[in-house]
Amino acid sequence: MKNFYHKKILVTLALLLIIRIASAQIETMSGFVAGSSLAESGNSTYVVMGETFTGKAIGGGHELSMGLAQAQLEQEMIEATVNYGDGYSGSGFSYPTTTPPGTYEGSIYEVHGGNYQYDLLKKLKLIVKAFVSCGEMVYDGDHNDYPTVAVAGYCWTQKNLKAKHYPDGITEINKALVYKSEMYPNEADNETTFGRLYTWFSAVNVPENSTVAPTVNASGFVQGICPDGWHIPTETEINALLTLPAEDIRSTDLWLAPHANTNSTLFSALPAGFYNSSANRFENLLGTTGFWTANASPHTTNLLVLQHFCDSPLLQENNSADGWSVRCVKNY
Repeated sequence: MKNFYHKKILVTLALLLIIRIASAQIETMSGFVAGSSLAESGNSTYVVMGETFTGKAIGGGHELSMGLAQAQLEQEMIEATVNYGDGYSGSGFSYPTTTPPGTYEGSIYEVHGGNYQYDLLKKLKLIVKAFVSCGEMVYDGDHNDYPTVAVAGYCWTQKNLKAKHYPDGITEINKALVYKSEMYPNEADNETTFGRLYTWFSAVNVPENSTVAPTVNASGFVQGICPDGWHIPTETEINALLTLPAEDIRSTDLWLAPHANTNSTLFSALPAGFYNSSANRFENLLGTTGFWTANASPHTTNLLVLQHFCDSPLLQENNSADGWSVRCVKNY
């Protein structure tokens, strides 16, 4: 009899525990969440992911037991770049205009109201840029000079690089190619007009066809073949160009028809063509151009591509051993 009552007590406790766990899961998944980092917007309430929340009446008297915020659905990744003094507000995040230059990361756990409530974790990577002056002349490792221009919030070199050496002026770039074909055989003129074509490996200064990661500075930039104080564009910086019509960043001359180029930004993208490593030949001079990003996965890299017949720039994945043009962005 004693064992019977003992078992009955254990079963009762187990059932209470199951009910409590189930209740906690329901509250976590569909209740309103309160925490020390709290902001309300309509039926939504936000709390920092992983932060404990305590019992508190919110909207209609709902109250939760103490627990840990958990996202039940996929993450939403947000990247944004602003100038110092602009501040940032969007998707539940808010940074004041006094936020110092730097890189910031934040997370938000969002609980939606209504009969069918669900949870979502949002992650933000915010870059606050210091004021960057632009318009000066810069020089590569071979003392070639490049005018600079401000476009889409960044300072860019206004011509394609044509360096044969890295910024130290001593180390030779392994793949610094000059366009040459039966139709366009004058290498000297091609280099003067269009600059050189670099493999991604050479552009970021790693061994050809290797899996070595490029060196990054304290700000996360890859200098590669760029002059001191400048870097190979990040995907975020390239994405800023993607917001512009192609005609606004293509030069007004040399491109094949049809086009309606205005070059209103003065970016002056020239149709430098590219080197096809698989076919071992240069292709599409006057018809296309592309600029490497620093972002890469094994043997493929994203680059911005402009074509004479396309109204919009494209972000395209390409063989890292091919040869494309390089533009540089000023550090910030």
